[in-house]
Amino acid sequence: MKFPRLVLSNYGLKRDNKFLLQNISFTLQSVEVLSVIGSEGAGKGLFVKSLLGLHKGTVVGSLETVGSQRFGLVSKDYSCVEEFSLFQNLSLVSRLAGVEMQAHLAEEVEGVLKTVELWSKYKNGLHQKAAILNDFEKTLLNLARTLLLKPTILILDQPTLKLDPLQKAQFESIIEKLKNSMSFIWINHDLEQVARMSDQVLFLKNGNMIECASCETFFTLPVREDSENFISGRIHV
Repeated sequence: MKFPRLVLSNYGLKRDNKFLLQNISFTLQSVEVLSVIGSEGAGKGLFVKSLLGLHKGTVVGSLETVGSQRFGLVSKDYSCVEEFSLFQNLSLVSRLAGVEMQAHLAEEVEGVLKTVELWSKYKNGLHQKAAILNDFEKTLLNLARTLLLKPTILILDQPTLKLDPLQKAQFESIIEKLKNSMSFIWINHDLEQVARMSDQVLFLKNGNMIECASCETFFTLPVREDSENFISGRIHV
């Protein structure tokens, strides 16, 4: 059964009397992926920062979390510390989560590494430096690290940008399994992946929401001409 986790109504961000984001409205349900798309400079990164409270400026409109929600972030720009061991990289997050997690950290680490399909390969190598991982495994380690925080809303900031098709398929399979326990806001330039993975699509242009619709509606019956142009490639990603 679905239930709402996050509700935005005419949400925006204003700085120096200029709107950087505006007119963003949607409801993020449980068991759902909402993909945020748009050209470079559309405001996707700023939108993520504003959701996490990392913005400069004044928020306008309404952002409401329904019940107790916890955000997590997996970003293409936030890599692991290669000089630290795999276990040290994962245990960094326990300092943020408090002493209670530390008492069960080994069990928690095993759980998240099984989830991201790294446990069988590295269960006997947790104290090796993270430099031994390939780029895809580093992405999975970052996902595992964020999962230790037990987010209910996970923001994915283009984590599959540099992955090959097989790696993308593996990552998508992991996300599908996680949908039972959390919702996703996925910043994505890969429209084929967006079409495969999304329940809703939010299209931004110059900081404005052009359209937010179900994935099927957005790709087959877009309401706005800008949306149709973007899908067709007349506006390049």
